[in-house]
Amino acid sequence: MRKKHDKSEIIKLGKALFREHGYTNTGVGQILEEADLSKGSFYNFFESKEDYARQVLDSYVSDQYAYVSNMLQAQDKSPLERIDSFYQSMIEFNREEQCEKGCLLANMTNEMGGLSEKISADSDRHFKSITGLLAKCINEGQVKNEITGRFEAHALADFIHNGFNGALLRAKAGRSTEPMEQFITMVIQMIKIRH
Repeated sequence: MRKKHDKSEIIKLGKALFREHGYTNTGVGQILEEADLSKGSFYNFFESKEDYARQVLDSYVSDQYAYVSNMLQAQDKSPLERIDSFYQSMIEFNREEQCEKGCLLANMTNEMGGLSEKISADSDRHFKSITGLLAKCINEGQVKNEITGRFEAHALADFIHNGFNGALLRAKAGRSTEPMEQFITMVIQMIKIRH
C-alpha cells in the first residue's frame, strides 16, 4: 500500500529532480517512483507535468525571494555590501555543489523558455520579482551616494542579475566559480562611487 503524501512533499521532490536532471530528462514515471505515488494521485494534484513544473518553480522562487529579501535588506551592511554579500553567497553555494546544478529558475528558463509559453511567462515574472528587490537596494545605495546614479536602479538591477546568470551558465560549463567571481568583482568596482 502506498503511503499518503501531501502536495508540498511532491513539490520538494520536484525541486531536487529538476535541478539535478532538468525538465526534459525528468519523466513523470521517475517522479511517481521517487515519490512512491500512483499516476492517479499525481494527476489529482497536478493537471500535467508542465503544471507540476510551474508549481515547483513557484515554490522554489518563493523560497529564493525570502532569502534574497533578507540579504538585500540587512541593515547591518551598506547597500553595496549587501549586493556583494548576496552574490558571494550564491557563488559559495555553487562552489559547494561544484557548479553542477545551478539555479532552478535559470535552468528551467534556459531549457523551457522557448518551448512553453506558460513557463516562459512564469520565469519572466519570477526574474522581475528578484530584480525588483535588487533595484530597491541599488536605489538606496544611490540615495546614499554609494552606488552610481548614471543608470536607473531597475535597469542596473536587470544588467547585474542578467549578467550574473550568464556567468552562472559559464560556471556550469567549466565547473568553476571563476566566471561568477570575475563578474561580480568587476560589477562592484564599476558601480561603486569613490569618495
